[in-house]
Amino acid sequence: VLTHSQALIADGIHTLSDLASDFMVLFAAKLASKDADEDHPYGHDRIETVATVILGLALASVAVGIGMNAFDRITHPEKLLQPTPLAIIFVLLGIIAKEGLYHYTMHVAKKINSNLLKSNAWHHRSDAFSSL
Repeated sequence: VLTHSQALIADGIHTLSDLASDFMVLFAAKLASKDADEDHPYGHDRIETVATVILGLALASVAVGIGMNAFDRITHPEKLLQPTPLAIIFVLLGIIAKEGLYHYTMHVAKKINSNLLKSNAWHHRSDAFSSL
């Protein structure tokens, strides 16, 4: 909003939704790593599958919202603003942060052998590329 950049606003909303999904992924990974018990004789691994589906639905919802907003701005040119040069600094900071999240998440994923965390790490990397 400060830099008048619709792309940064969309990226910020996407990043906020990613933050929420990261907490969900970490919670699911922690639950999935529990050993089998009386109520779950085969373990808790399926929680990762459920979390992956929820994560996919959340990302699809965010994509639809961003697309609708972009369509509104395209069809109403008076809503288009000229971004300020400060936007570049925010973009660069975002790219660095997202790439850092990729490396950290992948490190943890390999450490605990979690496919869900590996997927989330690649999601961070794809976000860095989309920000670029």
